[in-house]
Amino acid sequence: MQIKGEIVAPENPSKWKCCNENWMKWIHFKHVHGLRLYGGGRIHGRGDKWWNIHVRSTIIFSRQALQISNSEDVQLINLNFKDNPRMHIILNHLRSLFVSRIKIDATNATIFSLFTYHVVLFIFCTGDDCISIVDGCADVKVNNILCGPGNGCFIGSFGKDGANHKVENVYVGDIVFTKSTNGARIKSWQGGRGYARNITFERIWFHEAANPIIIDQFYCDHRNCTDRDSAVQIHDIKFRQVLGTSKKNVAV
Repeated sequence: MQIKGEIVAPENPSKWKCCNENWMKWIHFKHVHGLRLYGGGRIHGRGDKWWNIHVRSTIIFSRQALQISNSEDVQLINLNFKDNPRMHIILNHLRSLFVSRIKIDATNATIFSLFTYHVVLFIFCTGDDCISIVDGCADVKVNNILCGPGNGCFIGSFGKDGANHKVENVYVGDIVFTKSTNGARIKSWQGGRGYARNITFERIWFHEAANPIIIDQFYCDHRNCTDRDSAVQIHDIKFRQVLGTSKKNVAV
């Protein structure tokens, strides 16, 4: 599929419907072999009205501009994304994936959420999470990223409500974080099970990042979290050739 012009979402959130039912995914490809999306065009989600909805609303958290799932031999090349309500791109259960030359202008949205493997990305982005690598990822390669401002590159979160999550063999390299809230971050909830292992961050440059490197095994997104005596195992984590400046005295 070649996208040359601009695909524009409905302006009003109430118009995100299909057959008179609310629709969580705007564009969704599923069970496709040999999918290629390219062309230099733009997918514009007009998300500004969504962001006025309460930040923790499941309504906004569920909205996805583009999802590709349960597919094989997928290419996503030379496309632009702007201001989608929450998730710009979700890549879920894919085998053999190549992503290149993606530009994202995201005032307030998560850029990529990855549930897959065999990934090479080239992204320019602003907004919330640039990359989110979550449960089920193995043999993932992410490189050549310009990220910021925003929340950086996340491994996780894992283990919420005692879940058994597994991520391994992840390489993240050649990334520039500019004035981001976080940089390279691994986060898991107390009480979780599973592992995050063999993860490498290499050739990372920070420019005024607030929290350049974080490994957090006590993640909690609200005030009251119960202390637990178990956690997702995090081991074989490497940081190599990490340079730059931090907004805070404690960078790690």
